[in-house]
Amino acid sequence: VDGGKTWTSIAYPGNGGFAGVLLADPAKIGRVFAPDYGHTIYRSANFGATFAHNTIGGDSDYFTASPSIVIDPVTPTTLYAGLNSGVWKSVNSGATWTKTALAVPSGGPNAIAVQKGATATLFAAVPGDTGADMLEKSTDGGKTWKAVTSPLPSQQFSLIAAPASPRASPRLVPSPAR
Repeated sequence: VDGGKTWTSIAYPGNGGFAGVLLADPAKIGRVFAPDYGHTIYRSANFGATFAHNTIGGDSDYFTASPSIVIDPVTPTTLYAGLNSGVWKSVNSGATWTKTALAVPSGGPNAIAVQKGATATLFAAVPGDTGADMLEKSTDGGKTWKAVTSPLPSQQFSLIAAPASPRASPRLVPSPAR
């Protein structure tokens, strides 16, 4: 509220802990999203004074991507979440979730990103059978996915979702082996 001059502790509403991410909605001041270590997204519309929550997937689902949730920069009511069962999408600020068509070989995506300036274009880095990550791309909001085959590093990588220009795709950077 005051540009970070003062801070207030907020009580975590869940049983575990936040998964290291607190995501602010760029279109609505005061709305924040916080995933837990399982498959629950906590939402606050009042700077964290109170939280509502929604679970994504089933009891065996859990967040795998880092960041585990991303907001579409053009349509901020659209969010994506990376779980072991795949990429999930919400079009109502996290109130309800639908699984996208991404086929996950094993373990779920380890990174997800929305292309800046292209609301329906998203990327998911998923583990491949050989241990190297594969990059999947959707240009229709997750309805269909295609493998990006080149140029890709032959090692594990992370998605960096802060492109240098509005038209640029997320960048790939090498990451240490898991």
